[in-house]
Amino acid sequence: MQLNEVTPYKHKMKIKTLICFLVGSLIFAPGASADPDFPNLKFTDYTVENGLSYNSVRSICQDASGKMYFGGTNGIEVFHPDKMPVNTDTVKPAWYRSTATRIIFAILVLGALASLTRWFLKHTETVKAKEIAQITKTYEEKVQKTKLEMFVDSSYNLKSHEETFLSSVLACIEKNIGNQDFTVEALASHACITRGNLHLKLKNLTGKTPVELIKTMRMKRACELMKETGLSIADIAEQTGFQTPGYFITVFKNHFGETPGHYASRVRQQ
Repeated sequence: MQLNEVTPYKHKMKIKTLICFLVGSLIFAPGASADPDFPNLKFTDYTVENGLSYNSVRSICQDASGKMYFGGTNGIEVFHPDKMPVNTDTVKPAWYRSTATRIIFAILVLGALASLTRWFLKHTETVKAKEIAQITKTYEEKVQKTKLEMFVDSSYNLKSHEETFLSSVLACIEKNIGNQDFTVEALASHACITRGNLHLKLKNLTGKTPVELIKTMRMKRACELMKETGLSIADIAEQTGFQTPGYFITVFKNHFGETPGHYASRVRQQ
């Protein structure tokens, strides 16, 4: 199974989107830079929380000592700002609270969220694909191991190279199960060894010669067809690589102790 991977180009596009979002946030967010002609200009807010008697004043003055005079509806009030807690805010540019600014900022936020959402969905799909691939691989390995256990004694500890060899041989036989011209020489050629070495290896691993192993797998396939289909004995013989139904019946009876017809009738009635 081939998995889709996120390409470096997509990573770059995602990074660019996030950079645009961060730059926009720095430009339009609260606390942005003031007028470039007055980079250090700040406003100081004085309210009743800082000691004033009222929040609305008509005039403000400050003397050389730092004292400030606030003229309001109730007269003039004097207090020293250095002794009072104050709230200081950075001066915002004139365009800061404009409708256009808010629209641009909203577009940047939505764009960043859309990019992150696409990345999350893509990441989720990739993770799911990997999980499915792992489950499929585990299942296939389990099926293959079960097939090997059918032909190898459970007490025998298969080595890695032996397991690979036997799996390849069984797969080749299964592929050619209905091929009447399939021979031991063709199987040896597939395994890249001589017929003699193939005989020795299979006899050592399965206790069967190549001919016996091929016949055993054909008999197994014939039984499956009898259980799962309503094919005639002649059709089953053809699909399992036997040239004549008579020879198929002889091999089947020698292998199972009963004729294919009797076996088919018995399993189909169950």
